[in-house]
Amino acid sequence: QFSLHTVLIANVVGVVTTHISNARCAILTPPLTLSLRGGDSKFSKIIPGIAWSQEDASLLCKVDMPSGFHSADGLKITNTHMIWKEGNVDLDLHFFAEVNSDSASIFSDGGRQIKVRIPKKSNSWWPRLTSGPKPAFVKIDWATWKDDDEAETRKYVAGMKHRDDDFNYEMGKEDDVAAGADQFVDDDKDLKDEGGPDAGLDGASKSEGKGAAEMTDA
Repeated sequence: QFSLHTVLIANVVGVVTTHISNARCAILTPPLTLSLRGGDSKFSKIIPGIAWSQEDASLLCKVDMPSGFHSADGLKITNTHMIWKEGNVDLDLHFFAEVNSDSASIFSDGGRQIKVRIPKKSNSWWPRLTSGPKPAFVKIDWATWKDDDEAETRKYVAGMKHRDDDFNYEMGKEDDVAAGADQFVDDDKDLKDEGGPDAGLDGASKSEGKGAAEMTDA
């Protein structure tokens, strides 16, 4: 009977010890969490938010600066991906189509956003930024967004302005020619009013005619 009580007590103590040990592990080991922009926990994975817009030939992405970071040195652009693997930052975005990574520019002034200008490999309008379904951390930057119709309108307006500039230039040239012709006419008129080179000849002719008439009368 004594040994049975001893076994029961030992089992109870073992169970309690196990629960206490598990509880301590749960307290000391924080769960791995996912943060879209940042997070103060050094155990969390950070995926920066991205706001994007496009033109026919390029992309403009505004990437949120992760908490605790002051530069975008770890942000890389390849022909197919935007990648940032630095510390607990875990960004790996697959573009919808290929881009020209050699001409991509990354600008950061130490603020809360990083501006990334990325030329497309071929001029075309993308239906989305990524090759797969839209991620939760990607959104459209409506402040700089321009759709295909707006781009065509801008091209048309720019073309018309160029034509207007050419037309005004040609009209200016014609005005200069006309002004020069008017000046020539005015100079010719002034020359005749002042007697001009032909005036002497006309006077001489008149004198010769008058002399001939006097000789005939004589």
